[in-house]
Amino acid sequence: MRHIGVQVTMTWLDFNFWEGAKDTVSILIDFDLINTVWDRLAERIEDKYEEVSETDINDFFWFETDYIAQDLGYKDWEALLAHLYGYEEEESEEAEA
Repeated sequence: MRHIGVQVTMTWLDFNFWEGAKDTVSILIDFDLINTVWDRLAERIEDKYEEVSETDINDFFWFETDYIAQDLGYKDWEALLAHLYGYEEEESEEAEA
C-alpha cells in the first residue's frame, strides 16, 4: 500500500497535542504565551521550507522547553516557570541586555 502525503495548515487551537506537550501548551496558554511561541515556530518552519509532522510538533512542545524559554528571553524552562509563577526572581536575558 502506498502513502500519500497531505499538507495541512492549522493554528494551535486545531492541533492535537499529546502527553507532555499538553502540559507545556497548558502553561503557555495560562500565561498568554502560546500565540507567540506558535507564531515563532511557524516562521522558523516557513523560513527553512521544512515540512513537519504531528510528531515533530508534539516533540517540540514536549522536549524543547528550554529552547522555548530561551526564545522568550529566559535562561531555561525553570527560569521561565520561576518568573511566571513568582517563586523566584529570575531576570530575562532581554532585561539584562
